[in-house]
Amino acid sequence: MQDRFLASLVANDAPYTPPVPADWARFKTGRFRYLDPIYKAVTIIRTDTTQTEIDTARGMQIVYRLRWTQDGYELNQIASTFPNAAAMQGKPIKVRITQVDGNMCAYQGNLAGVILTGRIEWLGQ
Repeated sequence: MQDRFLASLVANDAPYTPPVPADWARFKTGRFRYLDPIYKAVTIIRTDTTQTEIDTARGMQIVYRLRWTQDGYELNQIASTFPNAAAMQGKPIKVRITQVDGNMCAYQGNLAGVILTGRIEWLGQ
């Protein structure tokens, strides 16, 4: 048990090198899907300035203004058909790209202090 704890401690203390913008250039525009099965009905469509998330299972969508930053991007909701959309107005989601592996990118988002993590797959233009 103690060995497992020490191995865990060493892995968690390993240096972290975030991907550089050149690594995630392909994730700036195109079509994407979440890899989490809970969001399998959601398609993401990105242009240079917007991100639209379409949930075909519930017939809803959210449109965000998209601004790229040094380590990821920021989303600000500009339109939505979700019932709780008003609660999201004026609350930016700051997203940091934490890993790039082929057509997959992992992210960590911060929405009013709540940390959201996940992975998306680039499906092409």
